[in-house]
Amino acid sequence: SVVFVSIVQLFMVFLGDAGKFISMVLLILQLTSCAGTFPMETIPKIFNYLYPFMPMTYSVKLFKEAISGVDGSSIAFENTAILFGILVVTMTITILCSRAKKRIDAAKYQELEA
Repeated sequence: SVVFVSIVQLFMVFLGDAGKFISMVLLILQLTSCAGTFPMETIPKIFNYLYPFMPMTYSVKLFKEAISGVDGSSIAFENTAILFGILVVTMTITILCSRAKKRIDAAKYQELEA
């Protein structure tokens, strides 16, 4: 859940109100392309292309691994590492964007004072 919150936070910091809309679109795309509700064979082909790029895919794989039992493979570790990587990237971009936004706002404020 922290990964998804960080993605939504990135969109909100970077895009403002448009980020809310993009977050909703991303949620809908993830629900249909993560193979959590329907098997990948039964959904349209476009979602098969989106499947490896959606973070929820790796969460669903982790849930399936937890339900079926860990068989000693590194599937759980790989999926956790991918989600952690997405978290690090989105949090880094969010921090950089918020710092840049703060600098721009400070420059505008100083310009108004002058």
